[in-house]
Amino acid sequence: MVWLRPIFGASNWVDPPFRQRNSTAVTTSMSRGGVVFCCLNLNLREPRRGLSSSVNRAYLVFGFGRVGHSAEGIKTPTMLHVPRQSRHQAFTVPELLAVIALIVIILSMLLPGFNNARKHARNAVCMSNLHQQAMGLVGYTIESNHFPGAHTWTHNAPKYWIIWPSRVRQFTHGTNTEWFRCPDGPDESEWNVAYGSGLPEEYGYNADEVRLEWNTPFSYGYNNWGSADFSVPQYGLGGLSEHADWGELPKVQVQFPSRMIAIGDAQVDGVWDAFIDTNQAPELPANRHPGSKANIAFCDGHVDSFTLTNLLSPDDIRMWNNDGKAH
Repeated sequence: MVWLRPIFGASNWVDPPFRQRNSTAVTTSMSRGGVVFCCLNLNLREPRRGLSSSVNRAYLVFGFGRVGHSAEGIKTPTMLHVPRQSRHQAFTVPELLAVIALIVIILSMLLPGFNNARKHARNAVCMSNLHQQAMGLVGYTIESNHFPGAHTWTHNAPKYWIIWPSRVRQFTHGTNTEWFRCPDGPDESEWNVAYGSGLPEEYGYNADEVRLEWNTPFSYGYNNWGSADFSVPQYGLGGLSEHADWGELPKVQVQFPSRMIAIGDAQVDGVWDAFIDTNQAPELPANRHPGSKANIAFCDGHVDSFTLTNLLSPDDIRMWNNDGKAH
């Protein structure tokens, strides 16, 4: 708490420029409601006395408003509270530990929600990838009137090249292979296009492009055999390219495209990863998404999620076969 002192009438308090002013001029200015210049008495002494009666009767103004009368009748400022600079105190060790513990508790409550959100986001990306592949498959069948088939084969020197991704790729932004890796699949399942094979342009591959083989890690699989391997007639979408019985399936043989499985999440173990069917455990769809579900794209382009129980049930096994029947 400090007092405000007037700078007139006491020559030992004022600077030289103000000493030249007389009390009459100051009194006039005060009677007209002018602002009186004051200084702060930081020594907390009483205001100096001896001011003229005209000054005593004047209402002094100093920014914040008028001031009051002192007990001696001298016009003095009322007591003003000047805020002092607050001191910043550091946290104590127990307080810091309590704050850290609170943060840890909050994070432990929020992290499961963040992890679930990330899982659902990756699942959405996977479904989008399958939709792109399914639309590429639709485009391919419209142009060629048959499905792309699974892989090549030869009698003399068996060499299995996976051809359905390369043929579908032509209708999904050309050489872009980002659609062919599930975000929840391992890194090695990414399709990295490489060159140096010395092979011609065929089966959707570019000239000199390295082919995908039967043991190439891959995160999506093609329904090649349906619910039975090497059946005649075949139940899937075509196993061996250009084979008389198991070659590329004509488009018209799929009776119910909206209920015929085309492509889905595959197990990545380096053994026929690019195919899914119901006949061998390693080739069952991979249920790596929320709810232990696998994402499945159908021949009409739509995508849905299923548990393995649904995919293998007697009622739903027909979704694997081009005739729409359970075998």
